[in-house]
Amino acid sequence: MKERILNYFNDIFNNFNQTIGYLIFKKIFLGYIFLVLTLASYQIFSEYNKAQNELVNDLKRIENLFIDDLTKAVMNNNKERIDKIIEIILKDDLISGITFEINKKKFLHHKENINSEDFISYSYSIFDTAKNPRKYLASIQLFASKDIIKKESKKVLC
Repeated sequence: MKERILNYFNDIFNNFNQTIGYLIFKKIFLGYIFLVLTLASYQIFSEYNKAQNELVNDLKRIENLFIDDLTKAVMNNNKERIDKIIEIILKDDLISGITFEINKKKFLHHKENINSEDFISYSYSIFDTAKNPRKYLASIQLFASKDIIKKESKKVLC
């Protein structure tokens, strides 16, 4: 009797894999899993790109805040003022480091060791706006950690 019941259930489960209901369920479930994974991947990718764009926009805002003062300091060759402005920029939590190039000399200021793989950089140049707008005076490169992007993406996704 016990064997007959076990054989009956064994036959049901063996034949279940071949039923139309099981085949339809399997295709719908696999399609659903594929759709969910695709949408989740797209969401993660778009949030990462959004956070990266926001970081670049923040670096542009820092440029816009300090470019006039830096231009005046470079035009007047006021090294003390340049250093003071760079110190102020470095106090920002976003900024991990600054490369300032004037007269083909590079000055590095950073809070931590800058590795190009782990940081996003944003560069801009300073031109003589008063006399000759095409005359190059200096260039600045701001560095921000990619960890900021990861943290901002996690905030949105979690």
